[in-house]
Amino acid sequence: MLTNRSFRGHTDIVTSVEKLTNDRIISCSFDSKIRLWNLFTGECLNIINASTEQILCMDVLTNSQIIAASGHEMKVWDVNSGRCLKTLERSHSQDINYLLAF
Repeated sequence: MLTNRSFRGHTDIVTSVEKLTNDRIISCSFDSKIRLWNLFTGECLNIINASTEQILCMDVLTNSQIIAASGHEMKVWDVNSGRCLKTLERSHSQDINYLLAF
């Protein structure tokens, strides 16, 4: 059973939280970081220094990959290794504010 839990670590506004697996969630923030969390313990499992800009949004692609947007670019990340798998630079003329992967 899940009780109320605080997840502490981001230093600026959290812009998105997504369920990755039954026991892991992922969050992104204006602090330019993506954090992988254990849902039940609140432990931060990995920190990805994703950008020099604020991360505006993200979505889950698979149980280990996400896509995140900062400014006009999108990046695909492996959340376990923290490795950027693909960058789509200047893919839009305006900031990307929402992503939907399916």
